[in-house]
Amino acid sequence: MSQESIMKHIPLAALLTAIIQLIAGGIWIGSINERVSALETAVAERHEISARLIRVEESSKNTYDLLQRIDSRLGRLEEQR
Repeated sequence: MSQESIMKHIPLAALLTAIIQLIAGGIWIGSINERVSALETAVAERHEISARLIRVEESSKNTYDLLQRIDSRLGRLEEQR
């Protein structure tokens, strides 16, 4: 090959390399986007679970308080007998 034909192939090779790198970068960005979406979904689900857990804990506390009042009343009734 002459030096002139080599000079023609170098820009073509550089252009093809750049195109391949752009395609690979696009694929990589797409996979990152999928991961971020999956993580966002997981965080949203955990937030929902946390909110449910808070409600269950509050309900449990209310039930415990109610049982304490019932126990107290039963204790007073037994003392009156």
